[in-house]
Amino acid sequence: MTTDGTTVDTRTASTKLAFCGLYCGACPLFLATEAGTLEAEASRGISAEQLRCLGCRSDEVSVYCLNCSMKKCASGQGLVSCADCADFPCRVLKAFDADGYPPHRGVVRSLRACAAGGIESWLRAQAGRFACRGCGRALSHQDRACPTCGRASAECGAWPERGEASGGAEPQAASATRSRSR
Repeated sequence: MTTDGTTVDTRTASTKLAFCGLYCGACPLFLATEAGTLEAEASRGISAEQLRCLGCRSDEVSVYCLNCSMKKCASGQGLVSCADCADFPCRVLKAFDADGYPPHRGVVRSLRACAAGGIESWLRAQAGRFACRGCGRALSHQDRACPTCGRASAECGAWPERGEASGGAEPQAASATRSRSR
């Protein structure tokens, strides 16, 4: 159930909206699964099969997201996202937002933007934000440059500046000032 009281079938909601507010379409493992290139991602004793991910809402998630407490909590309550929880934003989500890993930064703001504008609008904004401005290829949050045309990710808009939320901003608005800071 969403914050406005409408019911959404969480089984058919886009697999690219993670319960926590991340955009799965910018995950390098999700993109590698789609492209069939997971073998290149396998390392440190983790097999390609363990990395395979079809998105947060699927039954097939990577080893990194397999035991996600936010997913378990939200899906267990039948929520579309953490934003639909009476305890939003809870201490777990706030800690995730503030853990220092750039893709996690701004998930609370991202969820607020998704709740305010709707899932489809949020998904379109994220797809635009994580697309190369040169050739349109989907980029991961780790891409420093577009693998297809070589355009720098700062030009593509994939990495937010320090302090900018990861999900709520319009994709075009801040793209000129973004740079990868890792």
